[in-house]
Amino acid sequence: MPKDTINQSFLVFNCEPASADMVTDMDIHEIKRVADSSNIDPARTCLNRVLFGNPAGPKAALADFYKAGVKMPSRRARLPYLRIVLGASANFFRPDAPGQIGTWDAARLEAWLDVATTALKREFGADLVHVSLHLDEDTPHLHVLVAPTYLRKPRAVDRRRKGEADAAFAARKAKVAASPGVRTVGRASHPTLRLEGSFEVLRQALGRTFAALGIHPGYPRTQDDPKPKTTRKWVNEEAARLKARHAELDAAFIEIADLKDAAVLEARAQERARADLIIAETVSGLQKRVADLEAIIANYLRPLKLLLKDAAAERGLLRRIRQALPDVPDKKIKEVRAALERVDYQTYREGQFGQMQRAQDAETLRPYRRAVAGQEQIEHDGTSTSNKMPTDRTMGIGPDEDSGPA
Repeated sequence: MPKDTINQSFLVFNCEPASADMVTDMDIHEIKRVADSSNIDPARTCLNRVLFGNPAGPKAALADFYKAGVKMPSRRARLPYLRIVLGASANFFRPDAPGQIGTWDAARLEAWLDVATTALKREFGADLVHVSLHLDEDTPHLHVLVAPTYLRKPRAVDRRRKGEADAAFAARKAKVAASPGVRTVGRASHPTLRLEGSFEVLRQALGRTFAALGIHPGYPRTQDDPKPKTTRKWVNEEAARLKARHAELDAAFIEIADLKDAAVLEARAQERARADLIIAETVSGLQKRVADLEAIIANYLRPLKLLLKDAAAERGLLRRIRQALPDVPDKKIKEVRAALERVDYQTYREGQFGQMQRAQDAETLRPYRRAVAGQEQIEHDGTSTSNKMPTDRTMGIGPDEDSGPA
């Protein structure tokens, strides 16, 4: 393609022979607008319109075509129809934004439609069956159905019937020869479309018509050009590609699920290990705190235990004094206890006052010492020790240290 035609608008012309099944596919494509095999935007489907033929679709238009008196093709006709897609380059319909798919310049579109419909009617005449405009895909285009017809005449008379006279035979031959024929669908019998290269001739004819709009007819195909891909082949290839892609996605999703499960298991194991470490550290910390608290409590209780021990000893001493002196009043018992404590710890003053206190304590303790001495004598004589009274020494009381007269 020459470099100076890069911005040139070109004619889009795809013409192919079609069977009845292909007409059905065309009908489905026009009626059921789903984005499976084309870039269809359902929001713009309402903009599509039928320019020629039955609005119900190509099949209905073809049925009307036959109802008008056209004879259907013979059973041996494999591809009696023509399917055509007619359009133009995107830069013709939207010169300011050719990459903005799904948009068009309204004035350019209407001008193109006027030229297209005029050209189709001129080229195909009464054989034009259906023309529809699609605006819900990337670029505006036409779908065209053509039923090429020819005049099918009776077989020529070349044999005389048995017993037929010359005049009757001649009349019969003349009648057949004068018959105009029956209009019948059949591309292979069409006077021009059955010829080799007829599609290229048709493209050039349409190209000359669209030249008024600045649309180039394109360049003829050569033997080296690849064979154009049919819509069916493209759909099948896309279906195979999508199937393979779906298989890849399914495998990826399975792998992702496996990786997710493995990650969850690893995260749970790490969480359990971290929880065990936290629990161990917490238990160790609590054990240390308990040990520290036990030490604090022990230190705190030690003087209390000593006090309790002293209090128990004090109660025991008072009890023994009461047992030794059962008839002495409580006040005298306290005096005896105080005297015993002073004797035990020698908490006397120096001098005369101290001597006076010693003498007084000796007098106070004399009845108690006698009771204790008597009790010891009983034990010495072999009396049961169940009522044994402790001596002054067992009670932590030292020997009598009277410094004064008894």
